[in-house]
Amino acid sequence: MGPGQQGDVVLELKGLNGDSVLKATELAIDKIQGIKGAVEIRSSYEEGKPEFVLRPNRAALAEYGMTAKAISTIGYIYMSGYEASTYTEDGEEYDIYVRLNRNEFKDLSSIYDLPILTLRAMYLQKYYLKLNASKHQTKLQEKASNV
Repeated sequence: MGPGQQGDVVLELKGLNGDSVLKATELAIDKIQGIKGAVEIRSSYEEGKPEFVLRPNRAALAEYGMTAKAISTIGYIYMSGYEASTYTEDGEEYDIYVRLNRNEFKDLSSIYDLPILTLRAMYLQKYYLKLNASKHQTKLQEKASNV
């Protein structure tokens, strides 16, 4: 048993696909509930923040003279900002960041509509990226205890 866990038996389910782990957890709990004497069967799962993965379309990037690193850097600047300068007033320095206004995002599909300047022209990100969304963490851990 790990720290903070109590019970006679702890079953840990791990996997890379959150939906599969949740389904396996439901099946395991259903089976364990059928065992005579099994009590306080529960899962420690707590839904985390959604994860969004943007996968580059390398063929499209190459066609437009872009690299995966370049698109990654542009995405980082869009989301986290870029320290463009420093402003000094009364001896105090203030960093100036350029970034998107997060209130502009109505939904995840708005990421696809962000422009990317290439050597050829300005194109929308949807030509370069595929968005995968998951409501689960990448590495999900389930625990059913007190069996």
